[in-house]
Amino acid sequence: MGLGDFLRGSLACHQLCTSGRTPYVITFKDHPIGEFIIPRGSVPDVHINNLNNQCNRLTDLRAKLSEFRSRLRGRHPTIGVHCNTFPSFPLNRHTKLFVSHAFTPNDKLQSMIDEVTPTEPYEVIHVRTGDKLAYSTAINFTVDVDRDSMMKYIIDKINEISSQTSNKLIIMCDSDAVKKELTSVCNVHPTAARSVHMNIVEVDDTSGVTDTLVDFFLLKTAKAIHQFSVHNWGSTFSNCAHWLYDVPLKCYKLDTL
Repeated sequence: MGLGDFLRGSLACHQLCTSGRTPYVITFKDHPIGEFIIPRGSVPDVHINNLNNQCNRLTDLRAKLSEFRSRLRGRHPTIGVHCNTFPSFPLNRHTKLFVSHAFTPNDKLQSMIDEVTPTEPYEVIHVRTGDKLAYSTAINFTVDVDRDSMMKYIIDKINEISSQTSNKLIIMCDSDAVKKELTSVCNVHPTAARSVHMNIVEVDDTSGVTDTLVDFFLLKTAKAIHQFSVHNWGSTFSNCAHWLYDVPLKCYKLDTL
């Protein structure tokens, strides 16, 4: 499960727990991310129920949690859940603040973010080419898009965006090869991060974790996000920056090319 999936599920869990007046804590203590995020709240040792891709809607998640409660019969008051459920929209301010507060960089990560954050206003070009092109494997859903047609469309759109803004354009992409090619032909500046997905990053790959986190927090302070994606839902990675921090987001669909 990628970082965006985790944050999406965290938003959904907060909505569900708020509606049921159930205490809720987000924890990264058993994940490599935990080394770089300020811990919030006390979390007991508890079995984590992996519901990734099993509960797309809040109603599905509510039913699954009720099932867990019935099965435990009060033996364990705390239920651990790992999910990528979609929240309901619009998100209220309380849910946004709760999740963003739980996902605050510690000093170590913040220094890494500060090192690469431009001093001038900037916008982000975020390109999601799909798992097969980016990682040579199918992590989840796959989409077949003609690469040449996709690249021509993206280049034309980036040139159009560049002509309409005086802000610096930063590019991040799930494919290092695509990012390199777009950087060579468009007026964009690549992030230093290498393209990784949290679902396949090695447990001891600290740089893969920090690359993902730094790119995400660069989205937070952007003036706008231009999202190019082969998926009809866009990219949850950049969607979450829009949902949590209200960064303006414009979507360019690549799945219809």
